[in-house]
Parts: sequence; C-alpha cells; structure tokens
Amino acid sequence: MQDNAQTPIAFITGASGFLGRYVVAEALRRGYRVRAIAREKPPSWYEHPALEWVNLDLRTTSFEVFGNNAFVQI
Repeated sequence: MQDNAQTPIAFITGASGFLGRYVVAEALRRGYRVRAIAREKPPSWYEHPALEWVNLDLRTTSFEVFGNNAFVQI
C-alpha cells in the first residue's frame, strides 16, 4: 500500500449494507483508504487498517471537509 499522504481516499455511504460491504471490500482491494458511513454502531463484519468508520448526519455535513478522492453513495 502507498504512503498515507498519497493513498486515495474513498468516502462510502451505505457501507454497512448488503451492497456497501462489497463496495468497501473492493475499494480496499484496489488500494484506497476508506471512510465508511454507518447509521449505527459500526458493524464488526469487517476490520482493516485502511478502513475508518464514521458516524455523521449526511444532511448537515460538507464532504469537502474530508478531502476525499472518491465518493460513493449507495
């Protein structure tokens, strides 16, 4: 994996859902650091050093703050 400063970041909503977990796994496989949104406590089905679970209200958050390279809305 690349240095964290150079590793692209993917911000994925719906990451704890049926499809989202596969999108997260694929993004990690492709070398992205992943910021995953979960409405509730982050699920324990997937742990990875490049995976960060985020709890936030999508209606009031500016995604520019996160400095992401990719945004996936599921």
